[in-house]
Amino acid sequence: MYNFLQQTILKLSDDFLLEAKNSPQLLADMAAMESYMTESYGERVFIEMLQNADDANATSFYVFESAGHVYIANNGKPFDDTDVMSICRSGASEKKRGKTIGYRGVGFKSTTYLSTKIYIHSNDCTFTFSKSLAAEQLGEVEESKVPTIRIPFLVESLDFEIEENLNYLKQKGFTTIFVFCNANFSTLIQEVQSVTADYFLFLRHISNVSIEVKGNHIKGNVVRSHEHIEIKFKGRKSMWQILSNDKTQIALALNEKQEIIPCRKEEAVFHCYLPTYEQSPYLFKINSDFSTDPSRKHITLDKRTEEALLSSVSLLFEAIKKDIISSDPHLSNVLSIILQRNAFSKISQFFEKQFQVLLQTNWLQMKDGRSIAPKDYIKRSNFLDDAEWNWIRQHTPLNYSLPKIHPEGLNILDSFIRQYAKESYSINDWITMLSEGEFVVKLPDLILVKLYANLIKQIRNKTIITHEEFNMSSCYFKKNNVLIRIFDASKEELYMLLLEIKLQLTSSEIEWFIKIYNLENIEGKESINSSVSLSGFGRRKATFNFSENENVQSNRYSDQLNEMSRIKKSITRWRAAENQCVEFEEMQGNKAKDVSKQNLGYDVVSVTPDNQERYIEVKSVRSRGDKISMTNNEYTAAHINGDNYFLCIIHEESKDILFEYIQNPLKKLKLEKIVRQWEWICEEYEGHTFRVSSD
Repeated sequence: MYNFLQQTILKLSDDFLLEAKNSPQLLADMAAMESYMTESYGERVFIEMLQNADDANATSFYVFESAGHVYIANNGKPFDDTDVMSICRSGASEKKRGKTIGYRGVGFKSTTYLSTKIYIHSNDCTFTFSKSLAAEQLGEVEESKVPTIRIPFLVESLDFEIEENLNYLKQKGFTTIFVFCNANFSTLIQEVQSVTADYFLFLRHISNVSIEVKGNHIKGNVVRSHEHIEIKFKGRKSMWQILSNDKTQIALALNEKQEIIPCRKEEAVFHCYLPTYEQSPYLFKINSDFSTDPSRKHITLDKRTEEALLSSVSLLFEAIKKDIISSDPHLSNVLSIILQRNAFSKISQFFEKQFQVLLQTNWLQMKDGRSIAPKDYIKRSNFLDDAEWNWIRQHTPLNYSLPKIHPEGLNILDSFIRQYAKESYSINDWITMLSEGEFVVKLPDLILVKLYANLIKQIRNKTIITHEEFNMSSCYFKKNNVLIRIFDASKEELYMLLLEIKLQLTSSEIEWFIKIYNLENIEGKESINSSVSLSGFGRRKATFNFSENENVQSNRYSDQLNEMSRIKKSITRWRAAENQCVEFEEMQGNKAKDVSKQNLGYDVVSVTPDNQERYIEVKSVRSRGDKISMTNNEYTAAHINGDNYFLCIIHEESKDILFEYIQNPLKKLKLEKIVRQWEWICEEYEGHTFRVSSD
């Protein structure tokens, strides 16, 4: 008496034999397709069997060989009539895409590379696919025109050794067993030896793997919890933290302390449940239902893949937001990984572009309840190192500027956001902080010196350009650990403050401070060497004094001169490059002054008619392409002024003078730091070039 599955196999056998006799060309086409699958994907026998076992909810997977036969067993759901039908008919799989790993219904065809005679035992039934038996049943048909996986034959009896092995495996709890008779071992061994722990990471059910083939004895164990996976395979242990949503998983490598770390570069790939050859944009793994070629190794960028990538981007972005809100200390580890790009392929670039779009939104949680975009974040001031900046961020009275984040992640968040942030603390912000006695009394002396030196630099530079006034009278400094407010300080105390910070200032900045606070005539004061003139500065604000011999006219912005600025003019060839830059700036209707002797980190200050400040460092070269360099002072000034800082590269060409402007050079140029004096070297540059005739 046959059970239901045996009856199904008998019926399928009769139906397909009849079909083959009536349609020999169809059968030959199936054989050709199977041959193509075998030749193209025959090196994925182990993988196909592994993913099929996982789809059957198997937890154990066992491969061994005996007497030339390969046995592959799992303890998943036994075969039913639907499974038999699916395995016989190409493309007829009942698996749902995204719900299972395999879905095409063609993967099993590739296993004929291992053998053309296969026994399958499941649900108390043994049947076979056999190329030779099918050809025999069809008469004089050539075996090459008969597919192996098409016509199932019920097996009534087996060789004794095969029967013994089946009984042994069933006693071990295996429910479905494949026997590949007289197997082609060479390719299988190569495949088994190339399998890594990555193959098991995104499987849903497989927990135990054992492989015993031709001297290879490999054990694997997978332990899954809600968010963590531990894999032991080939004597190596790997641990992963899993981020997931309905469509996607991201796997972050963990060390022995279960801290998030970058995975190895060769591990950082996209998975379509099994690893592909497509590199991940960052040093972690991304798994989703991507479109792939039949080998499942190469991702195709189509609509389905784009949707899967968008889901992956959203998962990563939401995880970062969640960690910030919950002040998860692991955040710093995740952000440090994202700071390092791993790949720049088309797939990775699509991921990165969409990730950057989300990063520009108002998502960053601040302590005062606001959500801001990274561009509105207060970035580290360049005169402070990370440790000093971290101290200020943790103690500043300006609560609005603080992100809601675990202190351990503050520095790495600053590093991550810095590339998007536009502003540091303003002059008024520093004045506000230094006006808080509780803040100042805690300030380490070194940081206090830096704050005052930077504040003096900023106020002086700002007043030169805009004539703005800033009131420092409420700011505190310390003398013998006693707080003193500038408004209440004597000239002697202010002079002592200046002595404390003088090493952080240029001579012109020192003289400016002396002039502002009228410290010239203090009895017994130490000498502070300075040869810079103070002309042009008032007591509370400084202004430009444009001289007539520089051809700067007071009616610069009259209609007449605006019209003239649009007419081509000539530049004096024999003048210094800085003066030539001033002339050119004035031709554009700007108000410019040569400040090259003041050691500000730029040579020309220019103000446009709409009051935009431009800080211009002039570089004169013999011909375009000559090497240019930046001093450390210039580099710092470029850092401070950002988009308002320009390099103006000047060279002569025939009878013309060419001015090439590069805005925000630290962002635009590839600079290399060399040890000579500190200079930043650039051998390639490109900016907006203006040609002006010379006289």
